[in-house]
Amino acid sequence: MADNFDGSKINSPDYWNKRFFEDWIAKGGRKQTAFFAELCCRELPDWFLAEGRARKSAIFDYGCALGDALPVLQRTFPNPPYPVKAGWVGVFLICSRGASILRWS
Repeated sequence: MADNFDGSKINSPDYWNKRFFEDWIAKGGRKQTAFFAELCCRELPDWFLAEGRARKSAIFDYGCALGDALPVLQRTFPNPPYPVKAGWVGVFLICSRGASILRWS
């Protein structure tokens, strides 16, 4: 897939369906997702983590790529995270990996 971005299409379901299907894994997208999830969780203030854990807050991973941030979020917060997807290819790939921490409602 050539990286010719049309600004009106970036982050659309069609863009992400194509990206996930064609080259997300080959370009290291899964490792990138996990890296940024770790970075995010590491930088959250202690008071925020304590409050989230005490309230057993639900975490929504909006635009969760292929679900590679979900294990990181699950280690950080008590409840399984909710992945929120826009594109069907990502949902299919997450489910095909047997991601047991997913919960849908």
